[in-house]
Amino acid sequence: MHRYYLSALRRYADYRGRARRIEYWMFVLVHAVIVVALATLSVAVADWLMYVLIAYYFATVVPVTALVARRLHDVGYSGWLQLINLLPFGFIVLLVFMALPGEPGPNRHGPAPAGRRLSAVPV
Repeated sequence: MHRYYLSALRRYADYRGRARRIEYWMFVLVHAVIVVALATLSVAVADWLMYVLIAYYFATVVPVTALVARRLHDVGYSGWLQLINLLPFGFIVLLVFMALPGEPGPNRHGPAPAGRRLSAVPV
């Protein structure tokens, strides 16, 4: 689980290529656990931890947007589509795109991510 999180952080500002569903959702899981833990600790233990949460949030904005762009590439869309988040209820559309299976084989954004077997992709 942590390898997906660290992989996204290593590819900090890499908006090229594709990201598998598991890579995206494992990152989201670890990211959510960290945010909830920091928020809970800031309320329960010390107010100054809220500044740590804010710093963490700003430090992960670029890796998150890059990962979302790569995930959209895997589904066959442009990474710019994540701007739909700025619209009311746009996050629902983006959530659906994040849950879609990736395109089997290469697409205009590059080859299929490593680890994906074409025979395992549902039709």
